[in-house]
Amino acid sequence: MKLKAISRQAEEIQWPKDSNHLPVLTWDDFEAECKTRQLMVIGGFIHDVSTFIDEHPGGRALIKTRLGRDATTAFYGGVYDHSNGASNVLSRYRVGVISGGYEVEHMK
Repeated sequence: MKLKAISRQAEEIQWPKDSNHLPVLTWDDFEAECKTRQLMVIGGFIHDVSTFIDEHPGGRALIKTRLGRDATTAFYGGVYDHSNGASNVLSRYRVGVISGGYEVEHMK
């Protein structure tokens, strides 16, 4: 019984998309998409945070001030140094990659 319940739960897990299967956008394309979507860049990945804004433990204001921007520094210590668990949650919201990517000093 428990195994079946766990199997059902496992099927519902939203795994992050592999970066090889995400569209690559230029910064200009990213900015254009931001006119109709709630997007931000963290670590070179574009994230659609529209469904997460109200769930963010620090409040929606922190997310809203970074929409349409690169929030890498804020995420990795500029405002709050998020845990590995937070990075895993964030990865579920990946919708694209910024062309050329970014090398984040903190992550070397």
